[in-house]
Amino acid sequence: MQRDELENFIKTLESMSEQTLTRHARRYICQSLFAINQEGLEIDVQTALDVLYAEFYNRGMERLYDMTYESVSKNPDSCKAA
Repeated sequence: MQRDELENFIKTLESMSEQTLTRHARRYICQSLFAINQEGLEIDVQTALDVLYAEFYNRGMERLYDMTYESVSKNPDSCKAA
């Protein structure tokens, strides 16, 4: 992953609403759990999850990330809509 790409990803996350950030997290969690390849996901999935978690942490919302991860794990069919 390129440094510029990572920096742009971080800046994008910082400007997202809570709802959009959660949808974004769900998308990458689905990818990591089920190795789904989707167009438009240029960034390394594990790195994306790390950066996403850091953004949730920075906002004091790490429990929301955990709940999103748990929700996807318990209901993998939700990935079809992610």
